[in-house]
Amino acid sequence: MLTMEENQKAAILELYPNLKGRVFTVRGFGEGEPNVPDVDIPDPTGREAEDFQAFINVTRSVAERVLHVLWAERLPQIER
Repeated sequence: MLTMEENQKAAILELYPNLKGRVFTVRGFGEGEPNVPDVDIPDPTGREAEDFQAFINVTRSVAERVLHVLWAERLPQIER
């Protein structure tokens, strides 16, 4: 399970402690959390257009990395 912010991850783990090791921030996924600085992706709601563009840029970059990690390291090896 991936979250956008550390406090969301903590809330999930508080409710479901059995998910420890299976809940990550999207930025920290595959990076050896919790040693990743700035694991949160801030919500741009109510902010300036530049904040939305920054959110889009960060989210796109993180999504590409997550897909790479899933493809290269997490999914069972399949014929490509």
